[in-house]
Amino acid sequence: MRRYSSPPGQQSHYFSNNDTGDINPTIIWAAHKSVLRGHFIRAATHTKKAKTLRRTDHQHKHNPTTAKLYELQALRHSVRELSVADVAHSILRSRRLFYKKANKMDTLLARTLRPRQESKPITTLRNSSNVVVNTPRDTNLAFTEYYRGLYDHTPRDELAHAQLLTCITDFLAHTDLPKIA
Repeated sequence: MRRYSSPPGQQSHYFSNNDTGDINPTIIWAAHKSVLRGHFIRAATHTKKAKTLRRTDHQHKHNPTTAKLYELQALRHSVRELSVADVAHSILRSRRLFYKKANKMDTLLARTLRPRQESKPITTLRNSSNVVVNTPRDTNLAFTEYYRGLYDHTPRDELAHAQLLTCITDFLAHTDLPKIA
């Protein structure tokens, strides 16, 4: 079960959104205390329902009765409703944020793309000798070997490299390049 947590920086957002300058600071502070009280009550309700659910689940496991089963199902439903309400609030908040930043290049795009990149690690792959590797060290070595071969243009004694070298020298011999005096 996920613990309830309020969004970070919520207090600074409250003051930046509600302090317009024409309202007495004591009124803003009193209203802020009410908002905080609401968040604390919400967090306490979530924690209390989760504890009650764990206790009832434990009792039902030791003494299974239909009454406890119905009570357990009702508690699970209420905890699920709290979670659904949290998710609905998050969705509304993200919709507002996406609407506000609609066609602007911003940190919103970076924040959206970052988890996608981090969540796709490469766990297994085939190296150049067609062997499946799955340890991080072997994966790193396979990538190193691949990119070293991709960007390594040093001449070798192989036939393909000899033909490549002759093509390069012929091209450079017939190309009119500027000279540095």
